[in-house]
Order: sequence, then C-alpha cells, then structure tokens
Amino acid sequence: MDIIPDERPRPRWVALYELGLLLRTVGGCVHPLAAYLDWLRDAGFEPPERHRLVDQAQAVLLVARKLDT
Repeated sequence: MDIIPDERPRPRWVALYELGLLLRTVGGCVHPLAAYLDWLRDAGFEPPERHRLVDQAQAVLLVARKLDT
C-alpha cells in the first residue's frame, strides 16, 4: 500500500506526507501512478488492478500478475 496521487496539483496533505518522507529518508518521495505502471511493465508484469482503499485518501493497492514467459 502506498499513496499514489493521480491529480495535479497534489492536495496539501500529500505534499506534507512527501515532505515527511524527505525528512526521514535519503530520497523518499511520492511517485505518480505512471511510475508504478512503468516499473511493473519493465519487470514483466501485466497491467495492475487498482483498488482505492479509503474514499477520501489516495491510498491505493495495486495487484499485478507476472506475465508467463
């Protein structure tokens, strides 16, 4: 589970969450959905199913299956 924003500009709470990541880690940031889709495709996964976990938040669960090779 992660925060995957799909709107611009990002809501204030997403920006604050990202700021917290930057303060606690070397390179933490909030990545857009497109980045996750690229990573999964490059690793050989089918396009994922996307499940929003909370109505008001942008917490999302991505479920992807590995392509048969």
